[in-house]
Amino acid sequence: MIQNIHEPTRVCEGNSPSILYYVFTDEENLIDDIQDEVPFGKSDHVCLTWDVVISKSTSPQSDSKLNFWKGDYEKIDRACRL
Repeated sequence: MIQNIHEPTRVCEGNSPSILYYVFTDEENLIDDIQDEVPFGKSDHVCLTWDVVISKSTSPQSDSKLNFWKGDYEKIDRACRL
């Protein structure tokens, strides 16, 4: 597991800053550009935003499609019984 948060996520006046939130991944460089945002409302917990790096593999698509409604199913059935 790779721990991606390295800065305090809770900053409360009078207490030492601490890391309370973590983002774990199983791959290196899967999380990018982690930002500490302003706390939500009156909370002393920072909001975190980040980008997830993903890639989509593309495979060549075939233009041919099978026409199942044109199949000779009686012939297929006979061939399976032999």
